[in-house]
Amino acid sequence: MTASAVDDARQIFLAATPVIRISGLSGRWKRDVSKGPQAGGPFLRARYEILDKAAWEALRPCLYLVAGDDYVILYAGISRNRLQDRWHLFTGYDARTGTLLVEKQLFHRECWLHFESKNEANVESTYEVRCIDGKGLAQVLHRLGLPLSKIGMFGHSGESVISGVERWMSRSVELAPWNRSTAHS
Repeated sequence: MTASAVDDARQIFLAATPVIRISGLSGRWKRDVSKGPQAGGPFLRARYEILDKAAWEALRPCLYLVAGDDYVILYAGISRNRLQDRWHLFTGYDARTGTLLVEKQLFHRECWLHFESKNEANVESTYEVRCIDGKGLAQVLHRLGLPLSKIGMFGHSGESVISGVERWMSRSVELAPWNRSTAHS
């Protein structure tokens, strides 16, 4: 992998639609414990904003990318339906008091452990989640040229282009490190 691959990945991220901004993590919440211990938690509470409600709710396959302040891609994922089906909003309860929280709580299973680790290391970061559909992604790949434009030739399916780019990012040493560390968790 070369510096140009990192630059290409950054260009894909910049071409994608900003959908969620996570501006900090603090406090702890749990899901509804009346549903049993598998309900989950406690998790850090995110201060977040849905930046593009239409993209959040759009019923279409997309590649979604998580990056920090520096636009370095930390995680690449695929949503085959809607982004909100992968980045969930849950009814939450304060982990200490059990009080129902007013705001819905944002959660993504594969990324949350990484958010928690950074928070434990006192790394205050903001994160942005962006998404791009297959058609938009194919256009970016064409503009970037070889070798990535070959991924756009996987066929006429936007999903195949999305899957190809997610696979490329997930296998790269410099790109999407959270993908590799969650592959076996």
